[in-house]
Amino acid sequence: MTTIHTFTLFTLMVFGMHAVAGPEQFVAGDLIEGYGPIARVDAPRLPAGAAMKVMFNVTHGADEGQYNRSFDNGASYMNLQYWAGVPVDKIHVAFIVSGPAHRDILNDQAFGSTNPSAPLVKALLAKGAKFYLCGQSAAYRDVSADDVIKGVEIALSGSTTATLLHQQGYALSPF
Repeated sequence: MTTIHTFTLFTLMVFGMHAVAGPEQFVAGDLIEGYGPIARVDAPRLPAGAAMKVMFNVTHGADEGQYNRSFDNGASYMNLQYWAGVPVDKIHVAFIVSGPAHRDILNDQAFGSTNPSAPLVKALLAKGAKFYLCGQSAAYRDVSADDVIKGVEIALSGSTTATLLHQQGYALSPF
């Protein structure tokens, strides 16, 4: 499946979901438990064997005391694909984190207290999501591999990571 087809299916599912569901119809998903609410809507099923690959460019940090909503968008994406019948091993989500969002992938020690985003990041990592911290942002903010949640990778740069993921068939989520 091409990147364009994947993006088109994702867009149709998201916009279709909003057209028929009120807030009360959103429920927790079955893959990333406790995060990523979805609406179970009547929609065309995905083609058999579809592999869903999407990357989220996360630059905005979480509000004080909250977890990062961009990570929750990724959880919703994973929950929705899983509900639609896509096997877990065919759901590929990557987060490219830079700028102020870097704090949301810090371990508690580097964060300076309990990081509200840490449980969600760990749940996503446990289900195969990838987190890449822009190495340029990390260098600018003096963040080392010891400062991030276990499983988060420090990449050369965010733009380099986006280019490599695109070459592997990942679509950039506009949400």
